[in-house]
Order: sequence, then structure tokens, then C-alpha cells
Amino acid sequence: MNKKLYSLKKIFFLTALFGGTFLFAQTKVTGTVEDVNGPIDQATVNVKGTNITTTTDADGLYQLTLEPGKYEIIVSKIGEPTTTQTINVLDENEISLDFFLQSIRILILAKSF
Repeated sequence: MNKKLYSLKKIFFLTALFGGTFLFAQTKVTGTVEDVNGPIDQATVNVKGTNITTTTDADGLYQLTLEPGKYEIIVSKIGEPTTTQTINVLDENEISLDFFLQSIRILILAKSF
């Protein structure tokens, strides 16, 4: 009887210890941020409506960890246009999401009087 009770306690303990990791499965979202000149260093990658944020490295790479759900990912950098993509995160191991920031050209015409 004691062996059976010990085995049940052991199973319960292991389930409690490791079972939570399956309930809160998270997905790694990785990608690059580039423009016409190549990778963008120190761009901010933000998940709208959360406090989840990161910055790109020298190779334009970033990584986020998200629970399943729908998210709006915002990428910004001073001197570059802000870009947004919506992503639906399922219970997967990893998702790749790349951003290409396209500069906006502004032409200013002036007339002297």
C-alpha cells in the first residue's frame, strides 16, 4: 500500500512540476529588419498592447517569445518609416517574421519671392 501511495505522490508531483509548461506553451518569433541598404541595427520591435519589446542586433536580427494569440508587431527606428504586421501565433516552436522598411522620399518645392 505504501509503494502505491508513494508512486501516486510521485506522479502527482511530476505532473504539477512539468504540467504547467504545456499549459503555457510559448512560441519563439524571430526575424530580420532590413532596408535597401541591408540590416538595420537597433530598430525597436514592439508587440502592440503589451510591454514586450526588443531591439535588433548588428545583423538586423530580433527574437520575441509569445503565447498563442493574435498580435500586432510594430518596428520603428529614427529616420525610418514605422512598419506594422499582424501575426497569428499558434502553438508552434518557432515562427519567422521579416520586416523591410521602405524609405519615403519627400520632395520640397520652394519659390522665392
